[in-house]
Amino acid sequence: MRTITGGALCLSLLACGSGNDKPDGAQGLYEDVSYERPEPAEKPEPYSEEGEASYYHRSLAGEPMANGEPYKPGKMTAAHRKLPLGTKVEVVNQDNDSAVVVEITDRGPYAKDRILDVSNAAARKLDFVKEGATEVEVEVVKPAPGHTVADSVPKKEAAAAAAGNQ
Repeated sequence: MRTITGGALCLSLLACGSGNDKPDGAQGLYEDVSYERPEPAEKPEPYSEEGEASYYHRSLAGEPMANGEPYKPGKMTAAHRKLPLGTKVEVVNQDNDSAVVVEITDRGPYAKDRILDVSNAAARKLDFVKEGATEVEVEVVKPAPGHTVADSVPKKEAAAAAAGNQ
């Protein structure tokens, strides 16, 4: 009984697929479909910035930072005005090419001519404690949790990139 039913089903399917009863003269079960893979959206370049950095003095130890935690001079942290808290950035001292990776945990600096305040530990590794400030290059190496590289791009650059992709 199964063989007859299976054979009948097979004949029914063949009968449906035979003939030219599909629109536009399509034959068989599949139509030829051309597909072009869309161009991937351009990824924004990681945020980078050059300017002067200073450091938090040890006397600020224990003071609350913008992320709610107390400042610990021995941790590799920094303050930035715009980058999302939790973003990791590489800081390169332009005077001696030393580099560190720090996490943005606070807002600042409050001196208008500065772009970054780093912890005392970061300033020691960058070798500018005696000078108090130095020229640096800052580049995002890892976006903050829940964020993308695009969140680290200055708003006017992001708007220009979006306008260029349309």
